[in-house]
Formats: sequence, structure tokens, C-alpha cells
Amino acid sequence: MSLRPITIVGGGISGLSLGIDLQLKGLPVHLFEAGDYPRHRVCGEFLSGQGYRQLQEWGLAKSFLAAGAVEATHFKCYGPAGMSPVLRLPSPALCLSRYRMDDCMAEHFRELGGHLITRHRVHPGDFEEKEGTIWAQGRLAQTRQKYPWIGYKCHLKDYPLAADLEMHFGRNGYVGLCRVEDGKINVCGLTRVAERESRMLGKGRWLPWALSSLHPSKHKNLQKAECLEDSLCYTAGLQYKARWFETTRTKAVIGDHRTLIPPLTGNGMSMAVESAHLATPFIQSYFAGDLQWEEVCQQVNRAMNQRFRKRLLVAGLLQRLILARHGEGIRNNLIKNMSAFHRYLYAWTR
Repeated sequence: MSLRPITIVGGGISGLSLGIDLQLKGLPVHLFEAGDYPRHRVCGEFLSGQGYRQLQEWGLAKSFLAAGAVEATHFKCYGPAGMSPVLRLPSPALCLSRYRMDDCMAEHFRELGGHLITRHRVHPGDFEEKEGTIWAQGRLAQTRQKYPWIGYKCHLKDYPLAADLEMHFGRNGYVGLCRVEDGKINVCGLTRVAERESRMLGKGRWLPWALSSLHPSKHKNLQKAECLEDSLCYTAGLQYKARWFETTRTKAVIGDHRTLIPPLTGNGMSMAVESAHLATPFIQSYFAGDLQWEEVCQQVNRAMNQRFRKRLLVAGLLQRLILARHGEGIRNNLIKNMSAFHRYLYAWTR
């Protein structure tokens, strides 16, 4: 008996991860992606914790390393008037550009027999009420409500890192830097700006934002570095309020389309992979006839809430503390004493 394919809407990390996991379990998948591969996306390009371990189980970690991925083992934090020593990450992270990562995952999905349809934008009405559809479209579209955060990303050449990962916290934002393939440095920042400024996202806009968050000792290094402008991208209207889906909803949602975690945690990419793996057992039960589709949606949403609730609450509190407009003293104390509790912060946000 032929199986009706699962439909996944969205070909980012979460959608491709779910497609790969289902194909490995012998379940057919049709995956729709509005864009094409490869492409640059706003992302920290830093995958750590359980997501990294899951990629190893799928055999993808080896593919990423073969594509030039770099393992990060140490980090250093900077505040306006202080810095931490170089500290060891509790577990290694994998750093690879989304340009190369998404392409590797898409190719792996195809090799497993998955049906990938690119340059096809799915309208919600086409699949909203149909069984067997998983939504993995990335972050929610901006609503009429205005949010002050803008994300930006680019790649640099010739920027000397003090550790595998540098994390800088300023009054109006955050910027993280890590090494990716081919000697490039990923710069991923978050800045708080007025609405009128969010409409002025020119090519050079990222530099003053990054400098405003960067420790003064690193300003010259950033100004001398070469920005690879084809990698530069922005995302406006970001909000990081934890968003819970009711377990009675008849829509299964994974990845950033569900909720975003503040990037300073370095856990967004891992959550995308984990959310995909969480959904797989319930979809298997649906194919086996043990669950109706509405029950799959309920179970997926319940599992997401249980897995990520603590991380999102801790991350939201951490962002408010460390990026408060008048919290310079808090930032400096946290950073100077980072060696005393960084392992706890790492565990609480993973």
C-alpha cells in the first residue's frame, strides 16, 4: 500500500531536518520552499547542544565538517567596561554558514528520496485544513504591532577572534562573532532602533550598530576587516516573547514559525533541529494508524511546549537583564563573573 506523503511547508533548518528524519524512517515527504538554495539568511551560524548531537545521529555532522564547518570549543564575553576570561564551552558547537548548511541538508534530503519543490510559495488556504501538513516557514510575519529589534548578519575576512566565539553586549544591542568555513567570520547582531530607523537598512547600516555593541578594544579590528557584502542581510520587526500553542489546535508548527529564542543564547539552530525530531514519533504513529491527525497536532504542540518552555522563559529574562537600557552595571557584573556560572546558563537555555 502506498503511503500518502507528509507535506512540509518551509525548507529552512527545521523543515529540512524533519524531512530528513522522516525519510530515514521510510516515510515519504513533499517539502515546499519559497526560495532556492544556496542563500544567505540572518542567523548566528552556531549550532550547539542537543541539535549538534542529533545531526551526528543523522550522519549530517560529517557532511558539514566536510563542507568546511568549524568546531567551536571556547568563548569570551565583553561588556561596556569589562570582559570575561576565555572560557570553555560545556560541549562543542558546530559553525557553518547557512549558505552552505541549507544546501548540504537539501542535497541530503534529495539523496534520501525526498521530493523538494523550490521557488514555490504555499498559500495557507491551500493546506491549512489538510491532514499531513507541517508548518516550518521560519519566523512569523511582522504584524501591525511594532517591535524594536532588528537582526543583521554578514561575513568578514581578516578579523582576529580572541576565542572561537566572541559575545559583545552594549546598551542597545548584542553582537556575536564566530569562525565559519574558509576562514570567514560570521557577525550576527541584534539592535534596538526606532521605527523610522528600521526603514534605512542600507549596506553600511550594520557597522555603526555593531560598533555600538562591540568592546572598544575591538573597534579597530572590525573597522579594518573586509565585509563580504553579498552575505549582508537584515531582519526587522523581531520579537522574542515566548509564544505557546494550545494543544487543541489542528495545526502542527515547528521551528522559528512557532517561536524565537533570543540569539544571545546561541540555541536557535539547535531548537529548529530538535523541534523536527520531536515531531517525528507522532507522525510515525499517524502512519501506523495509532493517531488521528488532530491528535498528532495536539501531541506535537504539547511536546514543543514541554521541551522549550524553560529555555524560552530563562532566555527572555536573560535578554531583559543583559540588554536593559540602564543595566550597564548588571551587564558588567554578569560578564566579569561569567566563569562562576556560565555552565548553568548554558544548561538552562538548552
